Amino acid sequence: MTRLGFLLGRARSREGRLLSAAELGKAEFAEGETFEQLEDRLNQELADLRRELFRDTDVAEVCWLKYDFHNLKILLKEKLTEQSLDHYLLPLGKDSLTDFDRTLVRRAAEIYEKTADFCQMDYWVDQEYLRALQALAQKLDRPIQAYARAQAAIAEYKYHYDSATALETLRQKFPNIEIPEAPDEGAVEKALEDYANKQLFAGRYGCGAAAILAFVQAKENEIKNLKILYLSRSRALPDLQNYLRYTYV
Repeated sequence: MTRLGFLLGRARSREGRLLSAAELGKAEFAEGETFEQLEDRLNQELADLRRELFRDTDVAEVCWLKYDFHNLKILLKEKLTEQSLDHYLLPLGKDSLTDFDRTLVRRAAEIYEKTADFCQMDYWVDQEYLRALQALAQKLDRPIQAYARAQAAIAEYKYHYDSATALETLRQKFPNIEIPEAPDEGAVEKALEDYANKQLFAGRYGCGAAAILAFVQAKENEIKNLKILYLSRSRALPDLQNYLRYTYV
């Protein structure tokens, strides 16, 4: 088992490669590269990072759990619809239903069989993810626990969304959240992600698991920002840059 200190050293050595805001603004994309090709390349880059850094550590599960549960929803839909949806799978998570707990798979399938509603099945799977995330977080640093609580609060906000009270609810549930006066859906999504990530980034200077997870999240934000920049430039939509995610670099 890789010791936490050694893993932290490996993450720190790669932290300097993260793009600063200035470097991000100057980022160049390969001529002729489509968005789908860019997305595949960046996803593979993150998958390679996972393989290099997280081969045998307890921290790995909390870092990549969301990808496992994303793939679980896709794999369930493949099985239930008998269609190939492999192009929606991410190379960061488990890629077979046999990799998941049998009870989890069975209960999710039962929800769809009773309701014929993938939204209800997805909601149940998302709740299972949040329960698993919070259980893992309880064994780790306080910033990770705060991040897990923020993710749960965000999911609850979205599930009980009411357009008439949305802004008021946002400010009540998420103290100091940074949102514009008249936010659109994209601005709210950015604000919620930034809010959760800042809980995690508070632990980046420490020597625990939070510093490692903060690095991974910063890398994920960099990838998301590169995709936003690609779309902004390729489609001549400069306002898309208003949705760039916060990172600590």
